[in-house]
Amino acid sequence: MRDIVLAMIDNTSQIIPVRRPAMADNLRQLMVANAMSIVDVCAADPRTRPILEELLGMVNGGHWDLDRPFRCWQDDDGKWRTEGVSTCGLVAEGLWRRCGVEADWLHTPYGAGGRFDSITRAMDLAQRLRPRSAWHLPRDGQRPEPGDYLVIGAHLSTHALTCVGWEEDTLVSVDGGQTGARGLQAVHLCRRPWRSTGGHATLDNRQVIGWVALEMLPGVEDCVGPTGYEGARVHR
Repeated sequence: MRDIVLAMIDNTSQIIPVRRPAMADNLRQLMVANAMSIVDVCAADPRTRPILEELLGMVNGGHWDLDRPFRCWQDDDGKWRTEGVSTCGLVAEGLWRRCGVEADWLHTPYGAGGRFDSITRAMDLAQRLRPRSAWHLPRDGQRPEPGDYLVIGAHLSTHALTCVGWEEDTLVSVDGGQTGARGLQAVHLCRRPWRSTGGHATLDNRQVIGWVALEMLPGVEDCVGPTGYEGARVHR
């Protein structure tokens, strides 16, 4: 999947201002190139941590809890507690921000008003769009295209990722919420088998909830991307 141009894009690539592409395929190029430019970013690495913090954006309270591994547990009183932060949805939304997706909450501190719902708000934006929703379900053999925001799993195992291509029936994605050195948050390139039967699909045995078609989202002109993104090829 990694052609010559994409192999030249990594987390050391220069990020420059670009105009939002008018054509859907070119917008997908920009998203895939941005995603490849954050692979192997890790909170434990002082060289790449600023990239992760840029993707996460602002947070209510001033700083992200990135110096502790993420964990979630239920106390004896029945209340759920968390430590650290899970970054999968936030990283995918950070890529939306880079590609000029228009949503007020992409530019306001996360957690303002007591809401912590990165994946839910992304799904809600896509589903509420009119005249056509940007939210897609795995019907009639449909599957996400490079650049799309995909949601799998349910409840505490819900996970968001960005599709960057296909290798036959293997989906290649860039995922936040992964672990790196010292168990801290990282972004990795992942490969998972896709299985589809009827109106249902699984990705590595986790239920596919649906995905957001990138080009159907509202956008602004000002974007950023790695130098040379125009040469990136998307693999459907």
